[in-house]
Amino acid sequence: MVHTDASFGDQRWIEVAPEGAATRLSIMRVTDVPFEAQVALGPAFAFATTDAAASHAALVTRGVTVTSEPQAEPWGTWFGFDDPDGNSFVVSESRS
Repeated sequence: MVHTDASFGDQRWIEVAPEGAATRLSIMRVTDVPFEAQVALGPAFAFATTDAAASHAALVTRGVTVTSEPQAEPWGTWFGFDDPDGNSFVVSESRS
């Protein structure tokens, strides 16, 4: 089941999951970057939240390396953070 299929700029965000599942697979496709270059970057992981602003504030308070302020998009709000090993993650809040 497709939960989200939204374009913004040169990117496309798709979330899918079996009906009734709590976990979703999210895919971001950047159209102006060759597919091979995207694959070379490795996997990207996103965490869902019901309140991006509160999640952002909680991570900042805990000293996490937050890489962006919450960004509003047509599909919802997101921000990024890095773990101590330098892996990048996204936290997203859907508008649905």
